[in-house]
Amino acid sequence: MIKQVRIFAGVFCTIGLLAMGLFLLPFPSKSLPTSTAQAKSAPPQYAKWHYWDSTRHVAQYNLACRSVLEVQDELAKAYAEAEESEKKYVREQAKEAIFDAVTQKLLPFWNETEWDFNGTTHSPTQGVIACGYFVATILQHAGIELDRPKMGQSSSSNLVKALCDTNTVQIFQNKNFKGLWQYLSKKAPDGLYIVGMDRHAGMIAKQKGKVTFIHSRKPRLAGVIFENAEKSLTLQNSKIHVVGNVLANDALVRRWLGE
Repeated sequence: MIKQVRIFAGVFCTIGLLAMGLFLLPFPSKSLPTSTAQAKSAPPQYAKWHYWDSTRHVAQYNLACRSVLEVQDELAKAYAEAEESEKKYVREQAKEAIFDAVTQKLLPFWNETEWDFNGTTHSPTQGVIACGYFVATILQHAGIELDRPKMGQSSSSNLVKALCDTNTVQIFQNKNFKGLWQYLSKKAPDGLYIVGMDRHAGMIAKQKGKVTFIHSRKPRLAGVIFENAEKSLTLQNSKIHVVGNVLANDALVRRWLGE
């Protein structure tokens, strides 16, 4: 009997030591080698993409920017040759082209680019980007003429007023997110918007009723994110919202067409 107890105790101790050894062993890392970045993808409402290294990613982004400028050149030529009665139609085409350039061709590349208060990078996933500079950079890369440093350093409300049609600018005070959301979801037409907050700025894309808030926010590793505007805590927690329609700015669209 005593011998059996000793055998049982020995087996029990052996199992216990093995279990402890397994517990103390380091688990293999799930991260990819430093030479290979983890693949990221844009939200489903945007064009799907993946990148494996930042150099190749930026090269693809530069090609996308070039394709945007090629479309701009084609429409600018068509606008210059159009009869006066046809120019309005070309301007509408230009608005569609700008919206497509920003939301489908450019913004997805910036997903998860890191944030910094002083960030000014031109290249997604390389360097860091502040919220105002993010808005100014995207619009500039879409072919819109603007003073990037000035716009990037402007207050959020001035950014909205400088780039959007003044007749479309709406101001919601006293943490009135409910009023903002009612405007965006019910009254605002599909299009591209800039929204200024207490100490923050971002872009809003509305298409087929879906409202997406895209912005570069802290903490640093959060960076550029795409959010359902209705559920965004950043929007909800701001005391003031100043929002305007970029594509309703006829002077901006005319300049984009070379007028």
